[in-house]
Amino acid sequence: MDQNIPAVSIVIPVFNVEKYIGKCLDSLISQTLHNIEIICVNDCSTDKSLDILRDYEAKDNRIVVIDLPRNIKQGGARNVGIKKARAPFLGFVDSDDWVSLDMYENLYTLAVTHDAEMVCGDYFQYYSEQDIRLRINCKPEWFSLPEHERNKRFIEGECRIWTNIIKKEVFIRNKIEFPEELFYEDNAIVTALYLSDRLKTSKMFLDNMRRLGIYEIYPEEVEFRFTELFYVNSILGAISQFDPPEKKYVNQIKREMEEIFPCFMKNSYYKTKVPLKLRILLRAIYFQTDLGISLYQILVKLRS
Repeated sequence: MDQNIPAVSIVIPVFNVEKYIGKCLDSLISQTLHNIEIICVNDCSTDKSLDILRDYEAKDNRIVVIDLPRNIKQGGARNVGIKKARAPFLGFVDSDDWVSLDMYENLYTLAVTHDAEMVCGDYFQYYSEQDIRLRINCKPEWFSLPEHERNKRFIEGECRIWTNIIKKEVFIRNKIEFPEELFYEDNAIVTALYLSDRLKTSKMFLDNMRRLGIYEIYPEEVEFRFTELFYVNSILGAISQFDPPEKKYVNQIKREMEEIFPCFMKNSYYKTKVPLKLRILLRAIYFQTDLGISLYQILVKLRS
């Protein structure tokens, strides 16, 4: 490979993370894979994030800073970074995270060795020095399954974008872009806008599965993943993060779910992967919103 072309371009959306961005960048400039490009997309930060980015850019020529003229949220910032990227492989890091120093060397070596378009790793969730939890993205036993069964596991499971490297060509060939001007991450600000955006991005997931022909082959897996994103997570957010609960959004979710997947409660993954108590609560909400919310409030009081 031409040494002037990086092996991996790492895209970092940045918005008001002056407390964390230094640790994030330190973990990237110290990677054992030196031939990388670090693209920091400042999404109109109002704190000192941009100043910190400029300082790092001046010290390390692998860092490229893009200062956006308007806020287009995390997905939009990622799309800008993808267009700017020069490497054949893309990596994504959230600006309040940090990565193992050999992460990109390990992922890139595997990609080249196996001629893979995508390599996925595991990750740790850091709560404190005494509470660090390993999360497995792809279980090793999945890879011994027939391709059709293996693909089912990938669809109904979760794989975080920031644990992967993916060929840029995959995005171009399949016309894949991140949602722009939307809050859609689980740690987004909890507002009515956030709930509305979650519904939009869940529908975008389903649209992509249909457009790429994946839903036609794996309908039950896609239905469950959509149900989890659109119905389960959004309903719980609407009733647990608001006081009083956002009944308007609960009713909207119910109406649209009835139109998109009216029989989702019969899905085999739904019946086995969603805990019984949660299914009872969700059924109550689906039957009658006020009844379900009252049941939720009772359960919360019993647990406190």
